[in-house]
This record gives sequence, structure tokens and C-alpha cells, in this order.
Amino acid sequence: MKLEARMLFYDQVHMDVYRTHDKHIVETVVFAGTNYHKTLISVTNQIGCPVRCDFCFGHNFPYARNITADEFMQQVSGALEENPLVPWYDPERPVKVGFQRAGEALLNKNFYDGLEKIAEAYKPSFQLTSVMPNSEVSLKLIEKMRQYLSEYKETFQINVSMHTTDEDKRKEMMSGFNHLMDYKEIAEFGEQWVREVRKRRIDLSFVLMEDNEVDFVKVRELFDPRYFSMRFAFYLPSSEETARLHQPSTLERMNRKSLEARELGYHCVQSFAGPVEGRWDTRPFSALKLFKE
Repeated sequence: MKLEARMLFYDQVHMDVYRTHDKHIVETVVFAGTNYHKTLISVTNQIGCPVRCDFCFGHNFPYARNITADEFMQQVSGALEENPLVPWYDPERPVKVGFQRAGEALLNKNFYDGLEKIAEAYKPSFQLTSVMPNSEVSLKLIEKMRQYLSEYKETFQINVSMHTTDEDKRKEMMSGFNHLMDYKEIAEFGEQWVREVRKRRIDLSFVLMEDNEVDFVKVRELFDPRYFSMRFAFYLPSSEETARLHQPSTLERMNRKSLEARELGYHCVQSFAGPVEGRWDTRPFSALKLFKE
């Protein structure tokens, strides 16, 4: 891949935009300044996304292909080895790699090979954000990860994109994607993962939208607090179209839902947009949106 552009956001974030050999755009965002306790490298997983969530601008960009293992690796090596060009980069700080930008990592057959390359070269901690597919590819990837990560010294954090406790509504939001684990399967996966890999609990992630049910009493018997935590974030619409579909929730609702979850025994994390997200659009597909315009 060739570096097409490097956009610097002077709240200590930058986006590297690559052009692939077959003319696709790949975006990598790096949170590398003193506002962050680790250098977080957020990488692209697929060209386009087959899940096509209705609240994400990415549903305007159809799936084209998987990122290769070498392209996974290059996103990380480019961020770490070219970062002396960025004034706030500190090579002594620990590194975390997040598979959380365009595409679904667990639908990419090359994901495990890319993960292993990165792990062997840089020994970072990891974060995976996933809708938790139950396809043949994803189940094979999970088994390989389970075996490898049980011996890996650094943490591997999994955020499950939930957004609602209503299973039917969740499927509807994900454009009828037909290869999702159901909630019972997610619960069984999480318990087995935490028991065997033992890195940390699974985070159930809720980007709060007013039209989405969030009822923890309803799912408490499925999702045991010993294996699952709750993570809340505000919904930031990525276009006028997505803003019409879903109304963002308020801080008052986030605080109320956090209290409800804690009373049921869950550890909770409230996530707030940083200064860069507040001023510029750095969400997945933002580079494609910019280049398209």
C-alpha cells in the first residue's frame, strides 16, 4: 500500500490514508499523544463492510474484499515506524492495536494471520470490536485466537457491538445480516473465552440511541457479570441520513443505564468522545467520505 495522505489533528491524533495496489482506500487512525495512556492504532479490517449497520456511514460503501495479513501488518508498522514525523509520538509508550475501523474482523479469513504477525513483531495489547458473526470463517478464527491468546502475555479486549437488548431490533439495525450469534451464543462464547483465555471480561457495548431498548433485567440471566461488563457511548450520527434514523441519547440516560447495570452487579464503563471526535469526523469510513466529496 502507498501512503496517500496523513491528516494531523492537533489534539494528538492522526489518520493515515493508504491506497492499495487495486486502488482501494484504507484508513488507519492513531491516538498517540499524552491524552492517551497507550498509543492506540485503530486499523481497517475489510474494504467495505458486509454487515452494513444502518447507523454507520459505511453502509454506503459495499463490501469489496478482505484486508490481507500483510495489509494488517503494514497499518501497524506504518504507524509505529513512520511516527517520528508526528510531533507528539513517543516511542517509549506501550502500544494497543484496535481492530475497530471499516469492516468486521471476524469475517476476514486473513485476520488471524494478521493478528499473529503484529503480535510477534510488536507484542502489543489488542482490542477487537465485533458484532460476533457465527459463520464458518468466524468460528474457525475464534478457535485459533483462543489457542494462541491463552499463551499471549498482553491483554486482548473484546467489545461486542450490542446497542440494544432487543435481539430482533439488533438484527434489523444490521440490515438483516444473517450470520449473527444470538444472545445465548454470545453468552456461552463469553463464559468460555474468559475461563480459557483469562485476559479480561467481555465488554457488551451500547452506543445509546433513543429508539433502542436497553433493559438489563431482561438479559441478566444470560450475561453473567463474572464474564461480562457493560460499556456505554454516545451515538454520533455520521450523516444526515443516519441522524434521521436514530436520535442520540442524553447524558442523563447514560447515567441512569449505568446505575441500573451496576445495581445488577456489572462493571460499567462510560465512554465519551475525545476532543478530536468532537471537532472532526474520524469515525470509520470518514476518509472515504472525505475523498468521495
